[in-house]
Amino acid sequence: MALTRGRRGVLTLFATMLALMMFAAACGGSSDDKDSSSGTETDSETKGLTEMTSVTVAVPGAIMNIAPLYLGIQEGIFEKHNLDVTVEILAQGGPAVVPAVVSGDAQFGSVTNASVVSAVAEGIPIKNIGSAAIGRDKGADNTTQILVKKDSPIKDASDLDGKTIGILSLRGIQEIQADAVIDNAGGDWKSVEYLALPPASMAQALNDNQVDAVVVVEPTLTNMLKSGNFRSVAQADYETAPGLPLAVWITSDSYLKSNPAVVRAFQEAIIESQKFASDNPDKLRAVIPTYTQITPEVANEVLIPEWATEQDVESVDEFIAILEKYGFVSNPPKAKDFVTEFPIP
Repeated sequence: MALTRGRRGVLTLFATMLALMMFAAACGGSSDDKDSSSGTETDSETKGLTEMTSVTVAVPGAIMNIAPLYLGIQEGIFEKHNLDVTVEILAQGGPAVVPAVVSGDAQFGSVTNASVVSAVAEGIPIKNIGSAAIGRDKGADNTTQILVKKDSPIKDASDLDGKTIGILSLRGIQEIQADAVIDNAGGDWKSVEYLALPPASMAQALNDNQVDAVVVVEPTLTNMLKSGNFRSVAQADYETAPGLPLAVWITSDSYLKSNPAVVRAFQEAIIESQKFASDNPDKLRAVIPTYTQITPEVANEVLIPEWATEQDVESVDEFIAILEKYGFVSNPPKAKDFVTEFPIP
């Protein structure tokens, strides 16, 4: 089902789920959680994991941002850090990741930076434990672009005033990117309507004139451009947040408190995996068809994101300022309150 939101809409997703999630977090918790009331730490908490630990990572779909996760599993990086990782792709997409992590169904998750900030602003107890994809700088082909039909009268972002744009999820990073692109082109970003669409439906939505444009990420981006039926009118990453974190890894406050050694091991493993992905693009491209419907031929042509190799709290504050500018948070949190050190002490 497609979801729409006009500029007069009110953000209700996090607010309506907050009470339920807080209750689940309070009542849940693994029987393996350590009692931290004594204020002491064991060797395993301070020096890393000493035995294999199973964790689940919730992800919003078969998207490029999670490719280093699969590559790290394949290359034995997580196993080296004593982590047995199960990846759970959630059919409900990005909005389902935060609830899955807070409820304990998953220990870690991959979400957009915008989702984390919005959730924390609503009082949801989660932590950003590491950056994933970061925005590309000017001159580089972006892994997120705004596409229109080949014969569309829309020539550039300034023509998007009053149009309907398809995005992956409402109040997510693609909506922010479209707002920024239109604003920077001198357009009226407040006049745009948004429609939530799964990646597989975006081409058809354009062909059926259900939307005027779509904000598309890899690997769907390359597939649509290769068809010859669509063209790009904007590079979204650069216009929004060049060099700033667009996607992050999260855990719940309660899991971090009870299992610091596991969180530290995950931080070390995912950053090592992202470094390996950056250094080994051929291996990264080879892993893409293993978790997506993208063929090896297309995987060899997709645009590869840039991945963070460190945690930068200041860059998160810069991104929060962008969210505030476009009305995504009215009472923005400070990055220091929900972004952890890397690795955690």
